[in-house]
Amino acid sequence: MGRKGGNGDSIPLLHVYGQSAWHDDVFIVGNRQALKVLLEAVKEALDQGKGEVDGVFAADGEGYGIVVIREDDPWPEGWEKLALPYTEDYARDRREGIIWPGDLVK
Repeated sequence: MGRKGGNGDSIPLLHVYGQSAWHDDVFIVGNRQALKVLLEAVKEALDQGKGEVDGVFAADGEGYGIVVIREDDPWPEGWEKLALPYTEDYARDRREGIIWPGDLVK
């Protein structure tokens, strides 16, 4: 797996494929450069509660940022109000008053 050469070695390319529904796997596919900056963001979140990456790219050239948040609240009490991560319409979280990840960094 993996391809060498091309412009992909010079920019951090990262695709994150979230869970469509319950029990689905999450896939993180990136080149070495992107995985290194993701690792640094995870380390920062472990140490400081939040880590951020600016300037990773999808294969179509669109850039985006990543925010990694450490949440140490107990389960289920501290986690029951967090929005569930499923993206498929039939599995999407529709509860009122849920907290989306962006709300944790405001």
